[in-house]
Amino acid sequence: MPTQLSDEAVDARIDEFVERSKELTGKAVKERTPWNHGATADAIRHFAHGISDDNPLWLDADYAADTAYGRRVAPPTFLTSVLYPILHGAPMDAPLASLIGGVEYRWLGPILEGDSLRAESVQKDLFEKESGSGRRLIFVISEVTYRNQRDEEVASATGTMIRS
Repeated sequence: MPTQLSDEAVDARIDEFVERSKELTGKAVKERTPWNHGATADAIRHFAHGISDDNPLWLDADYAADTAYGRRVAPPTFLTSVLYPILHGAPMDAPLASLIGGVEYRWLGPILEGDSLRAESVQKDLFEKESGSGRRLIFVISEVTYRNQRDEEVASATGTMIRS
């Protein structure tokens, strides 16, 4: 049967997590391997069906061919299938819950069928606040830059993870 940690032991683990996480600020962080590396017709179709979006620009090759894009376009949120824009801070042994505080996207160009995609996450900041009930709230701010095969930045996203 697991032993219950004292409040002091929990605080010490959280302090350690915060210190190790602060060391990541300004650095590229790889928490996970990207899921999608390309906007293939199949990947676009699967993603569009997964979010229940039947826009013909994503799903109908003939329709898309007659648009200014000339081919299928990936839904803007397709980027989440490349790399989700939230970092969690350093690996930890502390009893903290995770809450997504929000994601702000900036789209700079379309993601077209046939594009190859890569992404890099950087931890931009880590700071603490106190909740109304006196609990520690640890905010991990991250930014992901998404690039295509021509090394053009097609989008970026800033995410906030709240650890409590």
